[in-house]
Amino acid sequence: MKQNIAIIFAFIFALFFIEVSASQIRQAGLMEIDKRLIEAVQGGDIEGVKTTATVETSKLLVSKGADLNAKGKKGITPLAWAVYWDAVEKIEFLISKGADVNVGDEDFKTPLQIASNWNKKEIAKILVSNGAKINAKDRSGWTALHWASFEGGIEVVRLLIDRGAEKNGKTTSSWGIFPAGSTPLDIAEKARFYEMAGFLKSIGCKKGRDVQ
Repeated sequence: MKQNIAIIFAFIFALFFIEVSASQIRQAGLMEIDKRLIEAVQGGDIEGVKTTATVETSKLLVSKGADLNAKGKKGITPLAWAVYWDAVEKIEFLISKGADVNVGDEDFKTPLQIASNWNKKEIAKILVSNGAKINAKDRSGWTALHWASFEGGIEVVRLLIDRGAEKNGKTTSSWGIFPAGSTPLDIAEKARFYEMAGFLKSIGCKKGRDVQ
């Protein structure tokens, strides 16, 4: 299954991600094809990809291109999927073609927040160097630093702090076991990442109750 996903991924990038405006795609009648292709990739549906990406469709996509920021299920963009899959070369390709590094999913979670959540330092570095907003918030008010603190990625935290991350930003609503008003330090302690919590304290991070 993993190999099949990789094959689909490579195929879609070769076929699908061409720089073009959304209006051109609509005029070519390709918007639904865009969505079906993304959904087929996400679901590992090889037959779905084959059915959708016919020879004629391929020609249209190559000539007209596709929306680099098109959203599939849960609002996830091609760039976000490339981040999930550690596809560094594809990430750089998408960015070079104009993919927006700050487009979030249906929960407003950005590619940088995904990279921070999954402790992907090199990818986070690429995104930050290409304009990713360090302090962007998702639907619950989590920033990339909150996500890095949750996942225990000290090197990612160092990167974010060095690039200007807000140390004591508070979440705006509860998520799971984490109440509204949580700072990155609160997140680390609640998640029992004690090494992370110690590091955050050493660089001046505070608990939400101690932040005005």
